[in-house]
Formats: sequence, structure tokens, C-alpha cells
Amino acid sequence: MTAGSSSLIADGASSTTITAQLLTSTGAPAADGTVVTFTTDLGRFDTSGAKSISATTSQGTSSVTVPFISEPGVVGTATVVATAEGIPQSLTIDFVAAVPPPTPPPTVAGITMEAGVDSLVANGTSSTLIAAILISTSGTPVPDGVTVNFLTDLGRFTTDGAKTATATTSGGTGTALVPFISEQNVIGTATIVANVAAVAQSLQIALTGAGAPARIILSADSTTISIAGTTGISAQVLDADGNNVADGTAVNFATNVAGTGVTPVVTTTNGVATAIFSAGTKSGVATITATANSASAAISITIQAGDPGSLEFVSADPTLIGVRGSALPQKSTITFRVRDQNGNPVDDGTLVTFTLISGLGGGEFISPTTAGTLAGLVSTVLTSGTVAGPVRILASVTVGTTTLTSSSTNVSITGGPPSGAHIGVAPAFRNIAGLVTQGIICPLTAIVGDRFGNPVPQNTAVSFFTNGGVVTAQGLTDELGNAPSQIKTGPPTPRVGSTPDPNIVDPRTGLVTVIAVTQGEETFIDSNGNGLFDGPQEFDPNDPEIDTPEPFIDQVTLCNGQPFPAPCAANPVNPPVLSGDGEFDPSNRFELFIDGNGDGIWNTPNGFWDANKPIFASTRVLFSGPTRLRIGRLTIAGTCCIPDGQPCDPPAVNNSTLRADPECPNAPADDPTGNPNNFCVPQGGSADRGPFCFLVSDPAGRPLVSGSSLRVTTSSGTISGTNSLTLPDVLEGGPGITFFSFTVVDADATDEDPPEAAAVNVTVTSPQTVTCPGGNGNVDGPFGGLVQ
Repeated sequence: MTAGSSSLIADGASSTTITAQLLTSTGAPAADGTVVTFTTDLGRFDTSGAKSISATTSQGTSSVTVPFISEPGVVGTATVVATAEGIPQSLTIDFVAAVPPPTPPPTVAGITMEAGVDSLVANGTSSTLIAAILISTSGTPVPDGVTVNFLTDLGRFTTDGAKTATATTSGGTGTALVPFISEQNVIGTATIVANVAAVAQSLQIALTGAGAPARIILSADSTTISIAGTTGISAQVLDADGNNVADGTAVNFATNVAGTGVTPVVTTTNGVATAIFSAGTKSGVATITATANSASAAISITIQAGDPGSLEFVSADPTLIGVRGSALPQKSTITFRVRDQNGNPVDDGTLVTFTLISGLGGGEFISPTTAGTLAGLVSTVLTSGTVAGPVRILASVTVGTTTLTSSSTNVSITGGPPSGAHIGVAPAFRNIAGLVTQGIICPLTAIVGDRFGNPVPQNTAVSFFTNGGVVTAQGLTDELGNAPSQIKTGPPTPRVGSTPDPNIVDPRTGLVTVIAVTQGEETFIDSNGNGLFDGPQEFDPNDPEIDTPEPFIDQVTLCNGQPFPAPCAANPVNPPVLSGDGEFDPSNRFELFIDGNGDGIWNTPNGFWDANKPIFASTRVLFSGPTRLRIGRLTIAGTCCIPDGQPCDPPAVNNSTLRADPECPNAPADDPTGNPNNFCVPQGGSADRGPFCFLVSDPAGRPLVSGSSLRVTTSSGTISGTNSLTLPDVLEGGPGITFFSFTVVDADATDEDPPEAAAVNVTVTSPQTVTCPGGNGNVDGPFGGLVQ
């Protein structure tokens, strides 16, 4: 079944046709004369309203077609059924309501405009409503929903400054409304235009400056204040229309009570002028009057009397105290004054409470925490603890439900005397190229603390001494306990032995000792935590870190515990242990001591706790020499065999089996010495004389300065192992500092290129300079071989 249309308008006239195609079970057309009956629940088959109709196939078409007509006003879905020889089939057709023709838009014949006011103050806030009334050609208001466009040259329709707006008619009156707002200080005549299509109308609104002051409204932040108190007085100044007057309008303020004060003249901002009223020493009621032109207003302020009205800090004596157990005063008296509202001292015995408001957590405390006044004054005592820093005290007095408070200035608790356990000296660089360049200046810092680890008092003097080069004689500590100094390379250079032979290869040569000395106390074991030395039970004379000698420079004279001239050759693989002997040697020109008691001799630890003596700390700085680069072969013991014409002992790593490799048929016989030259790298293999090694140091085997860089390159093959490195700041050599190894490999076993000569180069970059830490000098070390 098919229909000419799937839907019809339910108007009684809309129609379509429905066709039924008949086929046999084999798909052949049905015979002529086959009767088909159509039925429907909605709609009709003819204008008389028939709900059924029959049709007969003819002329071999095997199909029949019937008309189908809507019923007026009957909306819904019709189900049309066709039946032939008991076989049914159906389809549906929708009946939809007729859509009425659209109402033509009204024709606007005229516009009338109205405004709530004919002028506005140009203050940016004054506003009114603009109405546009639309009349149709029939003389009646247009219907709701007609859009009207508005435009203005001055003023605005929105707070963000829009100069255009739209509105629609509503309320059945043909009226469209928009707000209109003034602009700050934009004065003139605004022309507002309303239009619909070609019909337009306009009106004008005057934008004027504010009028003269006509009324003042006064208010106060607080209408009740204490003696010597203050409050803000605000005057809102309006013109005759209730608008804020122009900015900059002068307002005069006055008070009727002698001894009180008020800001005499204040200008308005956004219509408001604010003055400050200050109470004097008398109680009562003060009347403050504000006047602008002929407008004036008054407000009353009550000045309280009787009870405490003010609380003020007077003094801290002293303002600097020391930590517990120091030689400085450890108590400070903190005083406050309480006055009544008339400025007189309060009655004796008025209670004041004290609180630490910025304690340090070191056991500091105040006592008493509550005290009564005497002649208006009241005090508490701050006692220091073990931590240095600033402390403040809060005083408070309560009157009814009101609490008056005042805080002291900072009382500084400073550190105690320097402690032998809290002094150190730190060089910015431990390794300086002092045997290469004179005049290199590098920073030093002494760090000094008291027995509790607090920084010592600022400007504590620290003296510096050195047995090599030149050092700044004195530094003053800062707030962190740091005392700055500088060391400058130059003579003398400490050497081992009596002959200053520059060719001595002894790792002790060039080690400079620097000491920092200040007056302080020996440390002790504070077993009860009271911060005080309570007797010999808190002092162990057998502990060299507790019982100390007079300060002295202890030159490095021992190598692996043995004194010179025992052998102490530089060993870059296993550096020797270097130290002083712990004693002052008056025959050693590179040692000195500080004669603290002036007896002319160096005093060893005395077995007693000293509360006041020179204390010291020492450090060592290396004056390293020029760069020395040596290249050899790695031994089976992991050492570096440097070529000297003798077989390596222990032997070098034996790769001689590679000599039989057909890849190296012309390679020379394996050299038992440390000579790295004439190596051969077979296809896809590594150098037969590798691994190689190199030692880079100064002549005494000490490291080069920090920032020195090492680089190993080859013209053929690939470097495996150390190939690029920047050295750190260290005193001692060793693997990765002065001792390195690598080899040359053929990284591509599939490469069929002919053999190539390989030029290997070890480059040391350490340019000489006077900028700390200097440089040891640039050196290159080449050798070569063959890569298959």
C-alpha cells in the first residue's frame, strides 16, 4: 500500500489517493476482477463520509486506487486497511490542525517619548526612565512585543557605558521603557532618540552639575571615646535635590570643647568629607559642627572619664640582655603607664596582666604576670633563656567588658660568649692555585656561636692567622654569627723539610693552615640543663674537644702517621693520610701560637674549665701547583703504570692475545711497559693495550682546582670510560679526581672500512687566572694507534 501524502490538513478539503498493489504468492500480478475492500477509522473515501469502499483490479494492472479525504476539524492518525481474499494490509495518515494565517505586523504611525525628569545631576549615579509610546495607524497602542531602538549622545543606558539600547512594548499600552543614567562630570544636553523602522522621535534631558550644598548628614565612627581617643566624623553633603554635591566641596569642622581637636577643613569625595576628632584631657560631651556654605549640622561625642582610659609602654631597662649563663645582664625591667580618661594616673593597685607575645621557646619568662599600679606605673621582669632573638611583652587592663592593651618595643636577647664547641672556619674554596698564581683572593668565613648554638653578639671580633699567603687579620660577626675574612695567595708556601725545593714531590707541600681565634669559653657538659657550669663533674679534661690548648697553627707534618723525612710519595689511587702532630713546634717556621696569658710559652690543656680564654678553629686550604698530566696503562692491580722504560709492576692488563688476531697482523709485539702508543683495535673490539689510564694533578699529586675540565678524544673509534669531566673542589686525590681510565673501542662491528690511524688526546683545561680559585694551567697529552 502507498499513499500520495502521509499527512493531511483536517479541513475537510485536503485529500490524497491510496493505492493497493496485489501480487500472488509467486510474486505475479493478481488476476483482473480481484476485489479489494478499503476501511478507515478517521477520514473518509468520498464527500458523503463513507468509511469503506471497494475497487476491482482490471486491465492487468493488479492494482487499485481510491480517493481519501480529511474531515473538517478531525485531528489524529487514520489507519487505512485494504483486504483482498482475506489478506489485509494497512498504512497510516496523519490529520493535522490547520495553521491560522500570521497576523501582519502592526504599522507604527507615531512615537511619543516621556522622561521621569527633564534634568539629571552629572554625578554618574543619578538616573531616570525613558518611555517610548507607539501608536498604530488605527490610532490605538501597538501590541506587546514590538522592538524599539534607543540611542543617546550623552549619558548612558547601562552602568558599563552603553550608548544604545533596545526594549519591547509591554503591558498592552504600546510602551517600551529603558533606564537612562548620567555620566560622572559629563555636563550638557543629552538627546535620546527612539525609532521603529523609519518612524523616530527624540527628547532631551539636561545633564547639570550638582547644586549648592543644602543639607548635611553627620555620622561618627564612634560616639563614645576615651580620653586622648579619636574617632572619624563623616559629613554627607547634598544639594537641594538630594544629590551629592560636586567633589572638592569644602566642609568646615569645629568643636565647642577646648582641648579637643578636629580636622578644620576637608573636601568632599563622592559627596562625603571625613574629619578626625581627637579627644583632649577633659571628659564631657563635645559638639562637632560641620558647615558647607549655608548648610550645617552637628553631632555630639561623649568623652569618657573615670576608669582606665589608656595604657602605654614606658621603657625596657636594659633593652639588650644576654642568654642564660652569659656575662651580660639576663633580666630586663619592662614598665607601662596606665592613665584614666582625664590623663591622670589611675588609682594605685589597678591590676595589669603581662604576656609574652613573641617568645623564642628557649625558656625565657616574665614575672610577675599580674601586678598592681603605683602612681600609674606597673612593671614586670623579663628573664632570658637559652635562645637569642627579639622578645615583646603585651600588657592589658580590663575595664568592664573593655580591654586596653599595649605592647613593648623589642627587647633583644643576644647570644652568650663564643663557645669552643661552636666555632669553625670555612673557606669558600679549599683548593686554590696558589703555587701557580700569586694574588688570588678567596673568601673565608668564621662561624661563631654560643654554648646554645645561638649567634654570638653582633660585632664580636674574630682574628685570623695563616702559615701560607696572607689573610685578613680580623672580621666582625654579623647577626648570624658569621665573621668574614679573605685569604690571598703568596709567600710563604708551607713546605715539608728544611729545603724549599720546588721539585719535592710530597703531597704535604702546599697545604696551608688557617685558624680563627676569638675570646670565649671552653665547652662543658650541661648535665642539668641550667645553662651554667656547675663544677668539675661537667668537664672532662681527657676530651680534647672540651679541654683545649692555646690556639696554634698545626702544620701538616705527618704522612700516614709518620713524620718527615719518611717517604710520602703522591699516590693518586690511594692518597696518603695527612695530618699535623697535634703539638706546637717552636722550631717549625710554619707553626705559631697565640699567647693568651702572656707567659711566653705555648700552654697545653690545663685540666680545668676556662670561662674566658682564646678559643679557635682551624681549616686547611691547598695551594695547588701547575698541572701535571701522565698517561699510561692500567695494571691488573687497578693502578696506573706510567711509561719509564721499565716493565709495569704489577703488570699491565694483558691483551697480547689480540696480537694474534688477523685484524692486527702488523701490530708490534706487546710492550710490557706503560707505553700506550701503537695500540691496535680489532674489528668490533677494544684496544689491545687498553685500558689506558691517566693521572692529572699538580707535581705533588694534589687535585687541580674546581672548574678544571678533562676531555678525552680520538680521531677514530670511540672512547669508552672517562671522556669528559669537570673537577670539584677537593683537597685529596683519588679515582675520579686525579686518577682516570678509559679505552678505545670499535663501536661498529659491521663497518668494513679499511684500518685507520687513531690519534687520541687527553686535554686538561684549567686556565691560569687571578680570579678565585685560579687555574693550574692547560695541558694536552697525545698518543696513537690503529683502529681496524
